[in-house]
Amino acid sequence: MSPLKRPEFAKIKLTDIPEEVINEYKLHQLATSDGWVYVKVTRAMYGLPQAGSLGQDQLEKRLNHEGYYQSQTVPGLWKHKTKTIQFVLVVDDFGIKYISKDDLDHLIRTLKKYYDVAVDLDGKEFVKIELDWDYTNKKVHLSMKPYLDKSLRQFDNVVPTKRQHSPYPHVEPKYGAKQQFAEYDTSKPGKHGAANARIVGQGIFDGKNRPHVGPVSMQIHIPMINKKVGQIISINGNTVQVMDSESFETIDVAMIDEAVEGKLENGDAIYFRYS
Repeated sequence: MSPLKRPEFAKIKLTDIPEEVINEYKLHQLATSDGWVYVKVTRAMYGLPQAGSLGQDQLEKRLNHEGYYQSQTVPGLWKHKTKTIQFVLVVDDFGIKYISKDDLDHLIRTLKKYYDVAVDLDGKEFVKIELDWDYTNKKVHLSMKPYLDKSLRQFDNVVPTKRQHSPYPHVEPKYGAKQQFAEYDTSKPGKHGAANARIVGQGIFDGKNRPHVGPVSMQIHIPMINKKVGQIISINGNTVQVMDSESFETIDVAMIDEAVEGKLENGDAIYFRYS
């Protein structure tokens, strides 16, 4: 653990300390008459606000001693004064680019002087992102399959046995047509007016057809669909009151998916769409 620049002090209620710890360190003899134990903190510990900063400063000092330095323009990018090796550091994960194996060994030896180090020469994972290297085509494919699987379980997602690209039945395209709609027809212009068009669009929320009739020159506003994450505040029939996780405003949304009806509870985190 990184040493603090100056000691800090804390007090802990004796009743909050496990009995085996009290007996091990004879804390009954050190506690005050009102049941408090005063602690002098000289090294970083979990929960200390400056623990991360202290660890970073100590690591930087140790790496600087071995010729490594951090880029002044790209945070987290490290280079060496004489070697061709480079690496990025995110929390405690090193993503290393090297040409010479000797350069890599030098960095590993430097880190092992002070830390417990695990080395993955295939570079299959970085900050929990799975990496699939395609050296032939000079590409790398990124995925977070364990995270996605966990999220799907959290939201009680049922994986369909048949591929499904939309939440509602597919409308067959009209091949050769200039524009694709659920339905589209026009009337011939009359003596006193322009031709009219009748358009039937299909709602992405409820799958219902919605007709629109108007002159062919008329413009139609297209709604912007937003997808957000929120927390359920209350459920009243088919109406769910959701609090936006970003703006904290409350929005009433309709529960249109019968598959989740009866499975949602207050406090659940959900995705919702609105226009």
